[in-house]
Amino acid sequence: APVPTPKPQYQNNEDFSLRAMNLATKLINTGIDQDIAKKILEDSCGFDININRLDLKYEDDLSSLIEGLSKNISLKAINFSKSILSILALVGPTGVGKTTTIAKLSYLYKSQGFKTGIITLDSYRTGAVQQLQSYVSLLEVPLRVADTPQKLRECIGELSGLDIIFIDTAGRSQYDSMRLKELKHYLEHVPSLEIALTVSTTTDERIILDSAKKFGE
Repeated sequence: APVPTPKPQYQNNEDFSLRAMNLATKLINTGIDQDIAKKILEDSCGFDININRLDLKYEDDLSSLIEGLSKNISLKAINFSKSILSILALVGPTGVGKTTTIAKLSYLYKSQGFKTGIITLDSYRTGAVQQLQSYVSLLEVPLRVADTPQKLRECIGELSGLDIIFIDTAGRSQYDSMRLKELKHYLEHVPSLEIALTVSTTTDERIILDSAKKFGE
């Protein structure tokens, strides 16, 4: 049987082809930490004996990058149960797609046999409730609007016969401490609540970490 070629040991940028290094530069320029970009690059490459360097695995840069990313993204499943009411709230900055994600999650779990419903706290943004209403009319799931913490608890009571309640929150800047405290006041007394921070994958890593710290309240 042929003897496998040992994986080369590489310590510096000279171990990568010019094409691979150009991809690394693009990753770093989007705000990705240099060490993380190198790890993604390593998993996007294979050793090319013709040039004696690591080169992207595929002719298409995107296909190579997808493979590198897939090896470095871990997914955590939220295990919803049909015997216990589960409540999930999405929080995060404005414009990251919380409302759309809520609709997709509701559809996903409804298609798996869960009874789902949506409560929105976003009664301020123009068209926010109407946007959700257009989604739920297609999904055929109940929608409630809560403009006070007390109203939120009442809405949860009304939907307590469901399996999963998704809570859509208004977008807030991570630098607006007053709005963040208001959001905390809404959510702090909700029983059995899971909270997920929603961010755009194209956001600079430093801003994502700052958002996680500020929304950590």
